[in-house]
Amino acid sequence: MSFLDKVKNKIQFINKNRFIKKYNGTLFFDTKNAILISGMPRGGSTWFAELLNTDKKSALIWEPLHLDFYPPIKKLNFKWRQYIPQNNTDEKILEEFKKIVTGNSLTRGILQRTTIKQLKSADYLIIKFCRANRLLPWLTQHFEFKKTIHLLRHPCAVVASQMRFGAWNDVEAYFTEEELKPDGFIENFYTILKSIRTKEEKLAAIWCLDNIIPLTQNHHNQWVSITYENLLLYPEKTFERIGLPFTEAIQQKFYMPSTTTKKGSPVSTKESALKQLAYWKQTLTEPQKKAILNVVQKFGITIYNAEIYPTVDY
Repeated sequence: MSFLDKVKNKIQFINKNRFIKKYNGTLFFDTKNAILISGMPRGGSTWFAELLNTDKKSALIWEPLHLDFYPPIKKLNFKWRQYIPQNNTDEKILEEFKKIVTGNSLTRGILQRTTIKQLKSADYLIIKFCRANRLLPWLTQHFEFKKTIHLLRHPCAVVASQMRFGAWNDVEAYFTEEELKPDGFIENFYTILKSIRTKEEKLAAIWCLDNIIPLTQNHHNQWVSITYENLLLYPEKTFERIGLPFTEAIQQKFYMPSTTTKKGSPVSTKESALKQLAYWKQTLTEPQKKAILNVVQKFGITIYNAEIYPTVDY
């Protein structure tokens, strides 16, 4: 980084801190205009959020359930992947989420992908989560959003990407007592979780825990599920399913890598989409693939198997 870039970043840092200090607690965006994206780490949600954020009328709220990006969540004793039952009536939780989804509570962490100019001129928010799937029924019951999108990606692709990405280097090959602490949800899967013996099995189990609620719960059309694979191959059809326009700005950026794409990944052009989707077949060993898919099968999730594509057409 050049000296000029360092100075520029320092100025932006100071200005954003001033903005947060001045406007924190004063902004209020209508959730009925908001777009909520709920995915998984390394599941394509960053790329998808940045596509939607090409609309200059939008501002992006980034990972407000990240315990380091949004410290107020820690005061609620939230875990990294918090489960909230649909009938939960805790007023403190409800009030904190109201601040999040309306843009009323701001931190540097959740504004890291949004400029001051964007936030001041925005008509609506795009709220991007990769740790909200387990509380999605509760969230969509209490708040009405313009669109709520549950984004899935093949478990083998997600696990392969996580194992290549440094943030998962220290993941243990089993579930700890703290991770298995009863919360009204996780204990339903103790038999499976206590049999986990490898890192890839654990990451696959987390994928299942994160997706089984939005996949199996009757949500009365409160969210729409889409797959990364069909989004990449059939973007027009997928945007039609979501009910959002496939704009010229989105089309121009569609095959550009996200800001979190790891160097060396096969970033797609339209012609190389198939190669990207099949990349996990090259990076995982056969025993790893078998172990991941065996865990998924134990959870009863059938949307993915040993093939590249999902078994559904969305």
